[in-house]
Amino acid sequence: MATAILIDNIGFGYAGKPLIDKLSANLDEGRFIAIVGPNGCGKTTLVNLLAGTLRPRWGRILLRETSLSAYTRRRLAREIALMPQNFNVNFAFSVREVVMMGRYPHIPRFSQPTSLDHARVDEALAATDTVDFADQLVTELSGGERQRVIAARALAQDTPVLILDEATSNLDIRHAISLLEHVRKRIKEQGRTVIAVFQDINLAARFSNDLLMMKNGRIEAFGPTAEVLTPKNLEQVFDIAAKVQFDPFVGANQVTFAHKMNG
Repeated sequence: MATAILIDNIGFGYAGKPLIDKLSANLDEGRFIAIVGPNGCGKTTLVNLLAGTLRPRWGRILLRETSLSAYTRRRLAREIALMPQNFNVNFAFSVREVVMMGRYPHIPRFSQPTSLDHARVDEALAATDTVDFADQLVTELSGGERQRVIAARALAQDTPVLILDEATSNLDIRHAISLLEHVRKRIKEQGRTVIAVFQDINLAARFSNDLLMMKNGRIEAFGPTAEVLTPKNLEQVFDIAAKVQFDPFVGANQVTFAHKMNG
């Protein structure tokens, strides 16, 4: 299996405080890779490093065997799309205009969007159920509706690698499941790679092929989800008691939690 992104002994921090410390992993193509861990463990820092919005203080990240630092911003934006945890649009753009921003890396300077660009935008609007308010100003939308617009912008970017940083945090469960099913379909049909940060471990377990568990800026466990999602690993990473069992209704292992009993 080919490697989409190679993470080689990277580190990152501020003012002497390491947020990512000696972290290495191979992220394979055509996989849905979920990242989970307690608050402050470095999940968002890691995905920003993978997307090239931050640069490691040491170590290296390779995309297709080339260092991220060697990519221009425009070229990297044709390879990796990031749907951030928070994205504020304070100007009165329409929803369609915001989604079209995802196509800018593909549009030559001083050129207009092509029919392909408009088609990708229409597909992204449909996938995120935002067609009905495509001509509405994004500043007039609810938080959940705005989150779907930002998801549509990332989908319209049409990149081999898609990074989602808690992309479903403001979505109702119907739209969260719909978005995750759509990106999983892209993986299956087009060989895309999806890297997603989750707070909801059961959603991560349901949709991911691989699970990466982080704690204190390091990887505690990484591999196929069914192998990594164990009571022992959950206790180690989250300091909770857990039961993991297969749920035939969703077709995946799911977790029930309890406070760990001391003594």
